[in-house]
Amino acid sequence: MQTWSLGQKLLVCLTLLAVALIALAGTTNFSAISNKAALATLLADRVQPLRDLKIVGDRYAVDIVDAAHKARNGTISFATAAASVSKAQADISEHWRAYSATRIEGEEAVLAREASTRMQAANAAAEKLRQILLRGDRAALDAFVVNEMYPAIDPETAAIGDLVGIQIEIANDVTAAALTAAGTAQILSIVLTLLGAAAWLVAFVVIRSRVIVPIDQVAGVMETLARGDDSAIPFVDRSDEIGRMARSCEKFRLAAVAKADLEAKAAATHSIITTALQRGVTAVAAGDLRVMIDTAFPPGYEEVRINFNEAIAALRSMVQLVIESAGDIHTGSNEIASASEDLARRTESNAASLEQTNAALVQINARLKSSADSSLSTTERADQAIATVRAGRSTADSAVEAMERVSISAKGIDTVIEGLDKIAFQTRVLAMNAAVEAGRAGDAGRGFAVGADLVSALAM
Repeated sequence: MQTWSLGQKLLVCLTLLAVALIALAGTTNFSAISNKAALATLLADRVQPLRDLKIVGDRYAVDIVDAAHKARNGTISFATAAASVSKAQADISEHWRAYSATRIEGEEAVLAREASTRMQAANAAAEKLRQILLRGDRAALDAFVVNEMYPAIDPETAAIGDLVGIQIEIANDVTAAALTAAGTAQILSIVLTLLGAAAWLVAFVVIRSRVIVPIDQVAGVMETLARGDDSAIPFVDRSDEIGRMARSCEKFRLAAVAKADLEAKAAATHSIITTALQRGVTAVAAGDLRVMIDTAFPPGYEEVRINFNEAIAALRSMVQLVIESAGDIHTGSNEIASASEDLARRTESNAASLEQTNAALVQINARLKSSADSSLSTTERADQAIATVRAGRSTADSAVEAMERVSISAKGIDTVIEGLDKIAFQTRVLAMNAAVEAGRAGDAGRGFAVGADLVSALAM
């Protein structure tokens, strides 16, 4: 059995509504066209001709006859009466032509031909009356009114009356037909309206029961799934769009259940890993570097356990090296301390020698100044005595000897300074080695680093 999709169902419902609306519109249009045709017939073929016939009858019965009697009685002049007759003749001719141009058939055509025949006699009588009035012949007017006017005009007015009567009958028939058509159209409109309402009701029920309610239920289930609740998906066996939506929701539900299982497994795996790592980190924080994670981790996390164990082993080896380096640094520090004490003693001895040398230099300087003064005095007094010259030469020889001794002392000072430079260089090397070992020892070697800095400063 073929099932319809939601689109097909909605199209069927909309098609029913469209058919009902088209039929209702067609009926309304038919009624309007019928009424318009009836009104056009009444206006063009009945009301307008009826007005023309009434004007023709009035002109004969009122204007011509009345003008003749008023002129005879002296109420109006003959000229006025003649003008009234002339105007009546013109109106009769105009409106009879207008009436003759309408649709005339059946019994009306017979009456129209009879009225046209009688009109010839009535028009001849009206023309004769106009000529009498133009001449002002009262005797002829009296004779015309008494003997000729009514026999000529009365048959025409009677024929016009018959035409007016048949116009009224035909108008009644057309009006009745129009009313009948309007009633029929009204009944059809009511029937089509009821059919349209029934079609709308059927479409509403179908759309509500087959579209809106299922969609609302599927939406409710989707909201339930969004909140994390597991609910059965309805309408998965339907083959329309709602069934497709329901099957898609079912896939989402199964995926959510699978995801929840994976998350539970992941949480358990995470708990195992974090517990083992926390235990290992706590042991390391307490100073126990022998801790190892022996429990195997789940696949994908085993490398974390191996890396942790390798990191602890490397940290244990590094701490052992630090301890050994600390011992070496301690031994080196003792040696540096002994060397520093020996260096201090030598430095003190060199300082004493330098002080003595400085004193000797001061004395030499004083002697040089004295020799210079003596040389200047000897030079000034050279012309006074040879003995003084000899004494000056002797003094100069003494000065030369003193200068030689100063030169020898200066060479000894250079040797001392060179020795001090070598000692300072060795001290700086020791201080640098101590600083390197202190840096390798980390926080434990800060004291050695400070001592190395002081030794380096002392060497400078």
